[in-house]
Amino acid sequence: MSKKAKKTKGAKDPKKIVGMIFLCLIVVTCVLLFFVEQWLFDTWAALSVDEIIYHLSVSLEGTDTSTIVRFAKGYLPYALLILAEIAFLLYLGFKWGGKRAVASVVSIVAVSFALLGYAFADASKQVNLDGYLAGLASWESGEDFIGTYYVDPKDVKIEFPDQKRNLVYIFLESMEATYADEEAGGAFEKNLIPELTKLAQDSEDFSGESSQLNGGIVFSGCDWTMGGMFAQTSGTPLKVPLSGFMLEDQDSLFPGMKTLGNVLEDQGYNQELLLGSDATFGGRRTYFSSHGDYQIYDYNWATKNGFVPSDYRVFWGFEDEKLFELARQRLLELASKDEPFNLTLLTVDTHFEDGYVCDLCKKEFGSNQYANVMACSSRQVAKFVSWIQQQDFYDNTTIVVSGDHITMDTDFCENVPDEYQRRTYTAIINPAVETTDSAKRREYATFDMFPTTLAAMGATIPGERLGIGTNLFSDTPTLVERLGKDVCARELTKQSELLASFSSVEVDEAFMKRASKGMTLNVKVLKQSGKLNFYLKNNVYLDSNAIQDPKLRVTDSRTGETREYPMKVVNRNPNDPNEYDCYAKTDFEEKDLPYLSAVALFTVDDIKDYQMAAYEPEPVEEEDAQTPSEEVTQDTYASEDEVEWDGGGDYYYDEDEDYYEDE
Repeated sequence: MSKKAKKTKGAKDPKKIVGMIFLCLIVVTCVLLFFVEQWLFDTWAALSVDEIIYHLSVSLEGTDTSTIVRFAKGYLPYALLILAEIAFLLYLGFKWGGKRAVASVVSIVAVSFALLGYAFADASKQVNLDGYLAGLASWESGEDFIGTYYVDPKDVKIEFPDQKRNLVYIFLESMEATYADEEAGGAFEKNLIPELTKLAQDSEDFSGESSQLNGGIVFSGCDWTMGGMFAQTSGTPLKVPLSGFMLEDQDSLFPGMKTLGNVLEDQGYNQELLLGSDATFGGRRTYFSSHGDYQIYDYNWATKNGFVPSDYRVFWGFEDEKLFELARQRLLELASKDEPFNLTLLTVDTHFEDGYVCDLCKKEFGSNQYANVMACSSRQVAKFVSWIQQQDFYDNTTIVVSGDHITMDTDFCENVPDEYQRRTYTAIINPAVETTDSAKRREYATFDMFPTTLAAMGATIPGERLGIGTNLFSDTPTLVERLGKDVCARELTKQSELLASFSSVEVDEAFMKRASKGMTLNVKVLKQSGKLNFYLKNNVYLDSNAIQDPKLRVTDSRTGETREYPMKVVNRNPNDPNEYDCYAKTDFEEKDLPYLSAVALFTVDDIKDYQMAAYEPEPVEEEDAQTPSEEVTQDTYASEDEVEWDGGGDYYYDEDEDYYEDE
């Protein structure tokens, strides 16, 4: 055999190398997915398809990193050990060569796919994938359970009393009525939440004449934090369509819906959301800022404004002890204003797994950390409510205390009997109305809290229903009472065409009004020519790609003449179409300014020439002419034939679309 032939025979085949790399990637992927699936369902109880799809659609910024650390510590070592064993077997197989190599490869691939198949089958069972797919099929056939029973708040004339009541809404993370003892309607031998139990028994939880706690049943789409908050403030589960819906890229979550925040905003309420985590996580910032213009005080705000040190972080951000301290400060500030207020809180210490042990926690339940944290939360909430009751503003304030969903902790309620109906904790304190039938125990869901909260504030709701929720103070039956919880559970796993339509922007007069909110139309004088530039500064709401035929309409009061000029849209951030300014260069001169009024007009979809902002003349002080320097600053004007001012206040714009930042 020639040297050349030997060299060729001994050379490594590139195709085999590529094949081995591809094989290794398949094996690694299968093994890791198997352990990820095991971790997910060992960590999250009752994980649903709706929740998975939703969280794949929103930003995960602000996630508690300890969750990932638990995976790395508890599951990753086993995955790496198995991968090491597989690599060793592959090495032996290829070292032996021949049939042994083929057999080892086939066996390893078969085991890897078997692990992946098991993980898929187990995950499908855990999330009830069959039911979800059946729901998709019924949706495609035209069935829409939510659409059938939905009452649009936009079509209901909700009447408020002359003296509007304040609202304090406390979402308690994972808090259930289940945690009470059996005598109080719970499922535990010893009451974990005695203070909250007494609070509910002394207030309203719609248990009728019974002393046993009552609460909302949690259905699909309401069974995680954002789903629970959404359900209780919108009257529907949070269900998102599978395609064409990336919440992370939107400025509003379900912009077509009118929610509790929208209703109270229309009534002039100051609204704030307080939470000890990053509000961005799960779309909470998007939802509350676009549905009621809530001012948000979260972990990010706290570190930036010195409420906690900039490097402070425990659990998801900062603990509930600090949250209630912040809430007291904000309530006193809100109560000092003339407008009514809605202060909404979300606690975090009782988040799974096992909660956060703060300095106030005791060990009355020994080594059961989650029970100790629940007991600590019970004391803190009761103390906070008691503080509110001692304030001057309390008489005109309604307090709603509600669990956002039942706990996702996998083992905390493992001894609770299957026949026991787990419910969220509910208590409405100091409502403005009494129940129609005080002796009747109600069967209700968490989405019934939307109209019930408004009624508790003294609002009158024709028909007593909003969303698919029912006012529990009325005698109108809830969907659970009308149809039964099993029917509701089955039907609410299905998709809704109506909710899908709400997930996209509905361009109407109300939308354009929101889009124009905060926009201002101003004027500048080009120094060399003395001609006028009108510019509109936006509020980062309306996508510039949606704007058609933007124009400026200027009226001269001396002659009554009106002239129109096209407006140019300039993106401040080329990567974000929502960050833009508009400007129009006119042939009016500085001497004309005291006689001119102007409006900026946009066309979006079927809304033609909507007035986004107006300019009214004011006396103008003449400025000394300046020669533009090479350095463009806020105190100088650009040369007309070199650089046009773009109207943004922070940038200049030239014909080549280059940006010059102010210094």
